[in-house]
Amino acid sequence: MPIGRLPTGRATLSVFPGIVIRSEPQWSARELAVMATGYFLDEIKEVDDAWVEVGYEDGDVRVHGFVSPRAPPGSVHHVREADAAAPVAPNATAPSGTCLYAREAGEPIGYLVGDRPVALEPAQPGWFALAIDSPWGPMTFAARGATEADLVACAPAGSVPAPAAPAPAPTSP
Repeated sequence: MPIGRLPTGRATLSVFPGIVIRSEPQWSARELAVMATGYFLDEIKEVDDAWVEVGYEDGDVRVHGFVSPRAPPGSVHHVREADAAAPVAPNATAPSGTCLYAREAGEPIGYLVGDRPVALEPAQPGWFALAIDSPWGPMTFAARGATEADLVACAPAGSVPAPAAPAPAPTSP
């Protein structure tokens, strides 16, 4: 669990996200840190009317440098939570070896390894939008075929498991 700013008993300088802590009290000095979420620094001493010597310490980092509250903010990079993607709602099973395209009428970019549950929707004649779940979320490709049951395969012979045989049609007694 992260630990927030550790108080030192020094005077506190309120700052805005993006304030740059530099190695020396000059614009061209090396950037040591950029405040992303904190709003308080320990004020060590005022250097002049443009620069303040500061310190900051929390459970992860300790920095000593100089800030200019008049300077423009630096770039702040936050670790962003990924958007929750809805899983694919399969409505078909694509056979092993089905050729995947980045777009309709494009070049093949890969193929399925093993029979896979997919969401298959008709696109232009002879093409389908094929969506599969992946570790990175749903991914959509184009697949070619005259019908949903006749998707074109392009996997090299012997490189993928053979597609399962289609289930026999029910018969009446």
